[in-house]
Amino acid sequence: VNGFFVTPYNTDRSFVGYYDGTRFIDGNTKLDVTEDITMETVSLSLEMCKGAAVRYKNPTGIRFYAKFDKSVLSRIEALGATVQLGTLICPKDILSFEDLRLDMQCENINVLYNSREWYTEEDFSGFVGSITNIKSGNINREFVGRGYATVTLGDYTKTVYADYSNKIEKNNTRTICYIAHCIKNSSEFNGLSEDNKNLISEFADKYTQN
Repeated sequence: VNGFFVTPYNTDRSFVGYYDGTRFIDGNTKLDVTEDITMETVSLSLEMCKGAAVRYKNPTGIRFYAKFDKSVLSRIEALGATVQLGTLICPKDILSFEDLRLDMQCENINVLYNSREWYTEEDFSGFVGSITNIKSGNINREFVGRGYATVTLGDYTKTVYADYSNKIEKNNTRTICYIAHCIKNSSEFNGLSEDNKNLISEFADKYTQN
């Protein structure tokens, strides 16, 4: 087949690209076709776990959790691509109505996750990102966390972003005092070490509703 072919436009948040056996091609791309080609659609879906947690290890802070299908990630890397995982964290009041992305205008914290040994905790296995050393004036300030994966193969780069839990940003918006308040008023509190109980109580006692 000779002529031009335009790849389908793809608005799926998890869309990485079309793979033709050697490279990724973006949607809505015009190709000069001189022979038959076969392409597969490659996607990588990420989702945030609801809420956030207190990071107990010093320095303490807020930890956000992102989960995904590790077999899909391995498949993409087997194609020769590199995948950079990370978590973007931003104060909710700064974020306003802007989408939490690498190319956003307001300042954010970009926590890279370079290990391929996944963080595990109870039934969770995936990657995490934490904001630490939270200043006293920010302990009742809401922070939003969102995971991402940047896929690179040759000159092609595409970043896919995690869906918030149940696709609601508020589900991944938390203050450290609110998290501690919830823990102190749950059965989880009794199972903590004395040091961690003291840490949770310190933040929980300073909790104020926004």
